[in-house]
Parts: sequence; structure tokens; C-alpha cells
Amino acid sequence: MQTLRTAILSVCMLSLVGCASIPPQQPVAFNKNPAQAEETIAVSISDVPDVQITYPGASCLLCLGVAAVANTGISTEVKKLNSDDLQPLGSELIEVLENSGHAVKVLDDKFSLKKLKKFESTEINAARKDYRPLKNQLQASHLLVVNLDYVGIKRDYASYVPTSEPYAIVQGLAYIINLTTNIYEWYLPIQQRHSPGQEWKNPPSYPALINAYYQAIETTREQVLSALSADMPEDNTDSASE
Repeated sequence: MQTLRTAILSVCMLSLVGCASIPPQQPVAFNKNPAQAEETIAVSISDVPDVQITYPGASCLLCLGVAAVANTGISTEVKKLNSDDLQPLGSELIEVLENSGHAVKVLDDKFSLKKLKKFESTEINAARKDYRPLKNQLQASHLLVVNLDYVGIKRDYASYVPTSEPYAIVQGLAYIINLTTNIYEWYLPIQQRHSPGQEWKNPPSYPALINAYYQAIETTREQVLSALSADMPEDNTDSASE
């Protein structure tokens, strides 16, 4: 009996260790080091996604149907929105790098993490994928990736019941990785969330919500551009979690 208990305890402990969450990558401030100015940065900018409206927490088909019907008026207005103001972000980032003296190489093909193998390291700010094989492939010392994966409106639900007002949100990630060391030299989680407050209940055009959407667009541009162009200290500094 004691042996059985010991075996069960061992299995439980292994399960806990296996399921332990990996700490998220912390943001890394960009270091505008003049010594790096002659290094070539390959740039991969993802396409800006279409504007959408979703209902997190409405976890069944019927729940989604109820949420969609309840927000029909908002959805109609969301379909009129566009993300055109985010389209120039890639060229603006390239201009910032070039003005800092960096050589920039724009990649024609969109970059995909799926092609990379896992990378095991205990170093601070080491990537979890192995980017090093890209150094020769891209003929570059660094890689800049900007990926926006959500642009639009969300409204949180618990099954059929809304638990938040609609809010505008832009989510994504921007980073620069050293293709020799596989270390992030810039890492910026993007999550700009703007709430219209109680004024959103103003059909049919929902001006407060639409204004919140364009605020999210503009603050995303400001966040990314200012983070890459600001004068940073010599060493990288970490802050809030991803």
C-alpha cells in the first residue's frame, strides 16, 4: 500500500512539474547603440488583419448566436471600419531604423515561427525558438518582426450574459532578435485597449465606441514607434509581463 501511495505521489508531482507554466517573456527596451548601426536588420511586417468583432467567453454556438444578435447594431458599424491608419507602420519603422544608421533589408516573404525549432537556454531574454539558422539565410545580423493579430472590437461574455461593455482593442507583438545570440534586443507586447465608457450606448452609429477604436489605432502606432525611436540606456530593462 505504501509503495502504491508513493507511486501515485510521484506521478502527481511529475504532472505538476510538466504542467508548470513557462514564465512569459518580459518586455525588453531597445538599445540605440551606435556600435550596432552598421549591422543589417531584416524586417518582416505582417499584414494588418481585417477589423472584427468577437465575444470572448461566449463559448458555445448558441451563446455566440445570442451575443451576435444582441450586438447587431454594433456589428453593422464595425463592418464599416478599416485599419488603413495602421498600414504605414511598417514603412515608418523602417524609416526610424534607417535614420538611426541601420542597414535595413525588407523581406518579401512573411515570416513564420512554424519553421523554427525549439531553443533551450537559461539566458535572460533568450528566444524559445531558434532563429540562428536565419542569419545566413537572410544575410542579416538581426531580425525585426511586427505582427498584429487582432484589430477591432471585443465584448466579454459569460455564456449568454455580457460581462463588459464593448471595447476597442489592438493586439500583437514587435521584437528584434540577434541572429547570432538568439537573444531579444527589443521585445514589445502590443495591447492597446480603449473603453468608450457608458457613452457607447448611443445607436445607431455608436460614436463613442468608434472613437475608442481610432484611439486604439493611434496609440498603437505611437507605442511602437516611440519604443523603437526613444533613446534607451546602455542595458536592456525589463518591465510588465507579456
